[in-house]
Amino acid sequence: MRRNAIRSVFCYAYRPGHNRDGGFSVNVFTNDMLSFSVFDRFRRLQHELAFQLQPGTCQTILDFIQGADDWLWNFPPRMCYQQIPDEISIIGVDGYSLFQIEDFPRLVVSEFRSIRGHNTRLMMNLIEDIASLLSRQGLDLTLNSFHWSLSVQPLVPAAGEGDGAERKTV
Repeated sequence: MRRNAIRSVFCYAYRPGHNRDGGFSVNVFTNDMLSFSVFDRFRRLQHELAFQLQPGTCQTILDFIQGADDWLWNFPPRMCYQQIPDEISIIGVDGYSLFQIEDFPRLVVSEFRSIRGHNTRLMMNLIEDIASLLSRQGLDLTLNSFHWSLSVQPLVPAAGEGDGAERKTV
């Protein structure tokens, strides 16, 4: 990899469980671009759009990640609620392996002082910080959806396409 190569610094992917249709991913790149991809139930890419973010968005996300470093290094790579998940969230942050949280909404409301609940709430706060930053730019990321306001126009092709950008794959 080239030292200055464009790379993804944050990735969030959502997949409904039980092989249901749907699923999407959002990647934020070092060049302040965001890609939004939609997948079918076999995880085949169906559609991809790119959005130009405000300058400095990537750096702000990197600052959020750095602020979470004290717990991210010890975060479990996979957390689950039940044997067959209803939904799967995959989170990628710069400098770490991918994290998988199954049934995120159920784990986040786990009993107070439960380690799984505590960890899930830490990750929820990080994702909410990033989602709030994107929201101020007309992009709405939730645990199970991604939308944009009418004032935001996507670019085509998607961020990094053809420019050697590294993507997190889910």
